[in-house]
Amino acid sequence: MFVCPQGSAAAARETLVQRFNLIREACESEEQRLLEVVHGEEERTQQAILTQRVHWAESLKHISAARGHLVQMLTERDDLQLVVLNKPQPLSSPADLTFNGRTVSPLLGLSEDGRTLRFLPKRARQPCEYSPERFDKWPNALAGRSFSSGTHSWLVGVRGSGAFKLGVSSGRIERKGQGSEARLGYNPHSWVLSHYEGDFSFSHAGRHHSLSLLRGPSTIGVLLDCQAGQLLFFDPESCSVLYSHHASFTEPLYPAFAVADSSITLLSH
Repeated sequence: MFVCPQGSAAAARETLVQRFNLIREACESEEQRLLEVVHGEEERTQQAILTQRVHWAESLKHISAARGHLVQMLTERDDLQLVVLNKPQPLSSPADLTFNGRTVSPLLGLSEDGRTLRFLPKRARQPCEYSPERFDKWPNALAGRSFSSGTHSWLVGVRGSGAFKLGVSSGRIERKGQGSEARLGYNPHSWVLSHYEGDFSFSHAGRHHSLSLLRGPSTIGVLLDCQAGQLLFFDPESCSVLYSHHASFTEPLYPAFAVADSSITLLSH
């Protein structure tokens, strides 16, 4: 009869124990990895829920403010005043808005219909005819008309653009040079919603307010109420308010735009 030496049996047990430990360590490592994945997914879900709550709270605040304004108007005005105040005011049609070619930066290309701005690579840029209205260093442009009274809205298609600005500017904004006075959102004469590298913000006079959006809209609407001093940005697809700003607008305002990636387009309703 063959008898296994004691040393061989001990070595076999040691090998078996080592294999068991390796398997256990692998299982524990995989379990830890899965727990981290689950924990990360929980954090992302919670963050998405919190972001949505903030978004809806902001929208509710704007709605409540509008409701309060209407209630105040109804309680403080007599019937005759209400008849005058409730007379419909025409909204500007996006179809009526085009970019003013005399303001378009040489960094941009303007479509033949005057409704699309495209950021140009260096090799595609051409010298532009001199115009005192033209932005010569920043990729900016203004619309061809300004607003000083009434309520006006327009839609801008931004799908595919990773860097753009849109809002309003007074005609006093500087057009020449690389300084802040000619940069949209960095001076007292411009109010814009900005998008850059996935982040959205509202900018005015060099102050920036970061926005938490669940997704980047493919179309952004702008509403300007000159009398109420309200500038509102909204997503027409979800009917949600992206940001609302109140200010005392004392001079005519032009729809203002900038694009540093791909293109943006003025749309019709």
